[in-house]
Amino acid sequence: MYTPVLSSFNGWDSHPEEIEQSSFVQYSIECIIERNEFKAWLCVKILDVWMIEDYNERFPERDGSTGYLKGFEMFGDPYIFNYRNWLFITNGFISVS
Repeated sequence: MYTPVLSSFNGWDSHPEEIEQSSFVQYSIECIIERNEFKAWLCVKILDVWMIEDYNERFPERDGSTGYLKGFEMFGDPYIFNYRNWLFITNGFISVS
């Protein structure tokens, strides 16, 4: 998942204007340039890029009338944010002990 700089820090809910510049990127690792115990610099080969804004052409529309998280009691109440043609849905994980 590639997100532009501002939304990579706090997500799309803080910077919805960057949704359309985000994408899923398929890649392969060509070599490791440098690494240590905390991070690594890699040389990658980009195989495919799927822009988020093009997903409506790649995947058919589905009927969501039965709910999007039915049976997922571990999640809290959803937070729904509407931005232009986008509907951002998120919710928190509830810890059960």
